[in-house]
Amino acid sequence: MIVIGGHARFALNDSFWYLLFLLSLDASGEIEHVAGGATFLWWPYLFLFLITGAAVWASAMARHLWHRNWRRVVSLILVPTSVMTCWSVALRHGLDVSWARFKVNEAEYRADLAKLPDSGNVPKQMEWHWGSTGFAGSGNSESTIVYDDTGAIERARNELANGLAVTECLKLLSCFDNEPYSTDLSIRRIEDKFYLVTLYFN
Repeated sequence: MIVIGGHARFALNDSFWYLLFLLSLDASGEIEHVAGGATFLWWPYLFLFLITGAAVWASAMARHLWHRNWRRVVSLILVPTSVMTCWSVALRHGLDVSWARFKVNEAEYRADLAKLPDSGNVPKQMEWHWGSTGFAGSGNSESTIVYDDTGAIERARNELANGLAVTECLKLLSCFDNEPYSTDLSIRRIEDKFYLVTLYFN
């Protein structure tokens, strides 16, 4: 049996709450994609979480400094730093809430692709509605998951990454409306030939 000491339990408990807040913050965008304008209920929760957490952290820091409990003081500094560092590394590798949501639905997407007629070497293209932000009649963005085997989406992604306007007409995406977009469009490769395409409305 593994016995966890008091200091280790203290650090693990703190790590859990820091990680929960970061996950909640990162999930805000996906919750808005699913719930639309109803996410105004989510922000008070995050604000309360932040204020309560900051108060608890400051109180614990003051208490341990007063009692000269230096190991706990160091833990209060190192734990959030470590969690933030690990979180940043995960985000740089695309391991965020959007990726997790995609993985949950990946089997369904691949099942839909398998239903497409077999046309030999003809590339496959398919799209699924991912969600939108804003309120009805005043949306801020529209997102779509796209499977593209032609390379067109990847070329557009590279053009955007290089600060260029998308010149190729991507007829697969209805949200493009045959217009060239640059700053109003983002393309993220989620995995393999699946892309998360988001069009932002001005």
